[in-house]
Amino acid sequence: MFAGRDASVLGDRPLNPWGQIPNGVRPRPDWIDDEALAHYVDAFSDPLVWEHAISYYRYALPFHEVLEDPTRACGERYRSLSEQDVADYWLHPAGMEKNPAWPRFADYGPEDRHKQFPKPTLWLYGGYLGGSMEEGRTAVPAGNPFLDQFARYFPDLRARSVGGGHFLGEECAGYVNDCLLRFLSGAL
Repeated sequence: MFAGRDASVLGDRPLNPWGQIPNGVRPRPDWIDDEALAHYVDAFSDPLVWEHAISYYRYALPFHEVLEDPTRACGERYRSLSEQDVADYWLHPAGMEKNPAWPRFADYGPEDRHKQFPKPTLWLYGGYLGGSMEEGRTAVPAGNPFLDQFARYFPDLRARSVGGGHFLGEECAGYVNDCLLRFLSGAL
């Protein structure tokens, strides 16, 4: 749902990356009550709000291409992607997953790629990026540069799949709270 309307109003790829969301009426998730839905619809009914929400990702998360460079101690260098580079990526005619740059995954924090946090770290992931809509999987997701980076940064990574999409704390509050309490008590 976008601005209180079905996502189908956005059309098909490349302008609409949400092809996996079925069009039409669907039951409302139980974690969205009438008040929350009305607030969301009201807030996003103004197209200027969309511009600012998108600008957050545009300017707060500046993407970089990671390039191999054997002449550097870290073995890589970074090229800042312009707004046009990112737009071309997202607007690939066949969808962003078909863009030749897709397998490389842009990085928005290259200055931290060498850092590690050795303490226990909990990673709760859902179907949005982690690929699981079930609860309780403990394997650390892997298989592409985006997923693989987490184990590199956090060598003591404890992962739990959450049966939700992107907003895990709202979608699966009980399970998320249970995982957090168990992690903070040392049981995970």
